[in-house]
Amino acid sequence: MEAVIEKGARRLEIAVKVEQATERTVKTIRVDGSARRAVDLPGEVQATLFWPEDLNLVKGGPEHRRRFLNEMLVQVVRGYGRTLASYRRVLEQRNGLLKRISGGLEGRSSLPVWDAELVNLGKELVQARAERVVDCPHARHSLRSTALTTPRILTCSGYIGSMSSFSG
Repeated sequence: MEAVIEKGARRLEIAVKVEQATERTVKTIRVDGSARRAVDLPGEVQATLFWPEDLNLVKGGPEHRRRFLNEMLVQVVRGYGRTLASYRRVLEQRNGLLKRISGGLEGRSSLPVWDAELVNLGKELVQARAERVVDCPHARHSLRSTALTTPRILTCSGYIGSMSSFSG
């Protein structure tokens, strides 16, 4: 797939090629002829698609709203995608360590290292979310003027993450 995207005075030529090579899928991404990683691409093109499944934002649990917020922030905050990927990788490795500890296969000595890294990455994510989700009255006004028929049901007092303060 190839596309030319104009972003203000900037013009981007984006090419994405996906090949099934034996057991692996190989993605090749180029922006203006230069090889790029998939994690770098969303910041280049800001687009939002809404699907019927997106009703989970309203009807579903908080994991759906976090996913949506993460997808949006990857597009507008440089480095957010990398931090999110690192957070997920560290969480997976820490969870693996916890399973090995509970199975008696490993001691607890390296757990504080994983905990500290998880807290640092989580702090970056929550701070990025809090910094970007501050204009709730503006969002409330936009929704009220375009979509809601009973605006009094919408309330917003700002973004409050699951952790209210950090030490560090």
